[in-house]
Amino acid sequence: MAGRDRSTRWLVVGLVVGLLAWVGARRRRARREAARALAERSVRAVPFDPEALALLPEPARRYLARALEAGVPLPRAAVLELGGRVRGGTGKPWRPLAVTRQVLDGAGEGGDVLPGRGNEARRAAWSWAALEALWLPSRLLPARGARWTPVDDRRAAVRFEVAGRPCTLVLAVDPDGRVEEARLQAEGAELVADTFLEEGRFQGVTVPTRFRVGWGLGSRGGVDLVQPVLRTVRFR
Repeated sequence: MAGRDRSTRWLVVGLVVGLLAWVGARRRRARREAARALAERSVRAVPFDPEALALLPEPARRYLARALEAGVPLPRAAVLELGGRVRGGTGKPWRPLAVTRQVLDGAGEGGDVLPGRGNEARRAAWSWAALEALWLPSRLLPARGARWTPVDDRRAAVRFEVAGRPCTLVLAVDPDGRVEEARLQAEGAELVADTFLEEGRFQGVTVPTRFRVGWGLGSRGGVDLVQPVLRTVRFR
């Protein structure tokens, strides 16, 4: 009899634990779905107004006016499918690049792109995440915390945060608003993107789709390490 009572008690305990786990899982799923729905509503509720660019330096205004179509819902994230090619340094063989990256307002996630080892790998990952703002131009709006300062009639500098650290990206922009060059200082080195060959429009957002990236491009010893090609991008 005592053994039967113990079995019954363990059965009841097991049922209670299982029920509590099921209820907890449902509550967590409901919270995630509610947060996702709220985020989607907030993105749809903020269309781009070109008047927001009125006080920016002229190169910044040209760039953002070309990048963002009037009235487009401002995305807070982008999922990138990148192709192209990458190499480890001067004289190293090129190898195919195929990676998926998620670009967020404050950081980037996904497979590594820019090569590096040890501390260089950390610097490379952070610098690449900063450069990915070119594929999420809404991240560079004053309303998202970006601060623009003029350099000259062709260039402007934008300061924003990446993974909690401030960075400054200097963009050179042609008269039609196309990016010609991007420069980023990172721990004593300069990451440069140039030779912007193509661009594409996705969901009302125009971004570069083919260019080259490397440390110190345009200076002695500079070398291109990545030649990315944007295959697709999904904004949300």
